[in-house]
Amino acid sequence: MNKKANDLKAATANKILAQYGKSFHWASYLLPADVRRQAAILYAFCRYLDDIVDENNNPAAALAELNQLRAEVRQRQSSNPHIMAFLVLVETVGIDFTVIEDLLAGVASDVGGQQLQDEAALLKYCYQVAGTVGLMMTKILNVQAAEANIFAVDLGIAMQMSNIARDVLVDAKNNRLYIPRTWLPADFTLQTLLAGNDMLRQKTFAAIERLLGMADSYYYKADKGLPFIARRSRLAILIASRVYQGIGKKIIRQGATVYWERRTVVSKSEKLWITLNAIIR
Repeated sequence: MNKKANDLKAATANKILAQYGKSFHWASYLLPADVRRQAAILYAFCRYLDDIVDENNNPAAALAELNQLRAEVRQRQSSNPHIMAFLVLVETVGIDFTVIEDLLAGVASDVGGQQLQDEAALLKYCYQVAGTVGLMMTKILNVQAAEANIFAVDLGIAMQMSNIARDVLVDAKNNRLYIPRTWLPADFTLQTLLAGNDMLRQKTFAAIERLLGMADSYYYKADKGLPFIARRSRLAILIASRVYQGIGKKIIRQGATVYWERRTVVSKSEKLWITLNAIIR
């Protein structure tokens, strides 16, 4: 791949990150240029995987596309620019293909809808779709210590839990429930939740608070991995972690009534405050 083509793919990836990954895009400005470019390529690939599932109304077609993508990843060759840019990244930083397989398995499990039954299923899913990304980021960040991997997985799991807590209604509209079914009333249904049943929404919000408490424990564990990251990149990862964690803090602070009325976002001023606190730390 020539430099011009590579720069073009990196610029496209950064636009995707800026549009869809606003929290990490904010923090990414503090990364070294090469690291920021590679992180954007990784994000763009993950977004491409999500779009295969989210934008295809035919489950069989979505699975077929994912299987074709899996075959191309295994062959290390593709005519698709999204996949090829990712494969070049894999080769450059030395990402383990078994980690990619785990990511693909998690994405494929969303095809046609998803309802996680218990806490074990939740943790498995969060590892597959986000803990794996944490492992790939350790390669991009050039983290050498193997013992750092568990902390990268912890951060990925924590961030995914924050995403799940924020998007319960959005996911329900896509026939997906990531809050463990065992945490919810026996008569819970996605249809009743979407219909606005007040009692059910109160109980669901209690489960969301429980999920966010679990997420905080993973953020706490992930912090112990920060010393393994080079000083130049460490602040960016800390800020990204705190911004994602800030989603949950805002959900709890605003309460159930506001939660069901609108999607929770961390504003630019809030991100700035989080950034200043991270710098002080």
